Amino acid sequence: MRKIFILALFFSSSCFANDITKTWMKLEGDYVIAIQQQDYKKALRYALELSKIDPKDTQVLLYIVFASVKSQTELPNWVMEKPWSSASTQDIFNKELAIQLLNGRTK
Repeated sequence: MRKIFILALFFSSSCFANDITKTWMKLEGDYVIAIQQQDYKKALRYALELSKIDPKDTQVLLYIVFASVKSQTELPNWVMEKPWSSASTQDIFNKELAIQLLNGRTK
């Protein structure tokens, strides 16, 4: 009985992870399309949805900063208030780029 429970738990969690991955990929794809169409407010909505899935992902935080700057929408306070990860070179690059965007040095 315990083995059946463990197997059921494993399969349900793997299905959940698969659903999250599909949702992530769709939102990220929708973000890119919105950026290409210069619909920055829509892109910001997609980026904020991505942040609900993984609020510490620096790529998503950069998406939020970029879309906010381009749509001339106020950046949510929490984006720059919380510490960004610096676990990888990409994380550090994303934060530096976000700071430059907010300072208006990159157009």
